Amino acid sequence: MKKTLYLILLPILFFSACKKNDPNTSDTACEGGNFCFSLDNTSMAVTAEWRYISADHIRIEWQGSDGTNYKNIALDIYGTQSGYYAIQPQSSSMSGSKFQHFINDNGSSQNIQGNSGTVEITEFGNGKVSGRFSIQAKDAINGVEHSITEGKFVDVPQY
Repeated sequence: MKKTLYLILLPILFFSACKKNDPNTSDTACEGGNFCFSLDNTSMAVTAEWRYISADHIRIEWQGSDGTNYKNIALDIYGTQSGYYAIQPQSSSMSGSKFQHFINDNGSSQNIQGNSGTVEITEFGNGKVSGRFSIQAKDAINGVEHSITEGKFVDVPQY
């Protein structure tokens, strides 16, 4: 009887202890788009696309406009392999990765550029790219420093 009870309870305990990976958890999804991050504790999410700039240089980007308002986000990565790419300032040589978030809101502009941080490509293939990033940035117009955290891009399609 003990052996039968043990054989019945063992699979139940085993499967209840296993954690199912939910593809919609915060580690793998962006609510409201496929490219998201927190800019100074304010969440942002957009639907981006990527393209080749050269054989080993891709750009993930999004652009939006509304009348006189214009915004864009560009994340350049100098590589197409899974791995880590250091954020380089915009004026540096073509290596690692670069980030820019430009905003023109009724004539008031910001040009937030990455100075340091890391981009990780976790998946690249089948016309899609996924990964995460964390960046320390500075506005090239007014010098204000910004923190970009919780960055991720999920199955961003090529255009």
